[in-house]
Amino acid sequence: MSTTRTTPGIRELLVADYRALFRDREGEGLQAVGRFAVRLLLNPSLQAVILLRLANASPRWTAAFWRAVMVRRFSMDWSYRVHVGPGLTIPHPVGIVW
Repeated sequence: MSTTRTTPGIRELLVADYRALFRDREGEGLQAVGRFAVRLLLNPSLQAVILLRLANASPRWTAAFWRAVMVRRFSMDWSYRVHVGPGLTIPHPVGIVW
């Protein structure tokens, strides 16, 4: 019997990251969507995590673009070789080197 380990997709990673950052699981529907939207607009930690996940899920030829966006927005250096598991939190997303 062979055990294969599957890599979580971007959706699963983002859900795990969001839950690790905010630790609230109650509320469904419009209340949860509204809370997410407000946090996305106002929370730089969530913005940095989402950018990192999008960059990692993008084709390698877009790496220079994503690196430039992260350096400009958060002074956060990034490499396409970085692979981070679920539950990523970045409490202070400025001046980070990956």
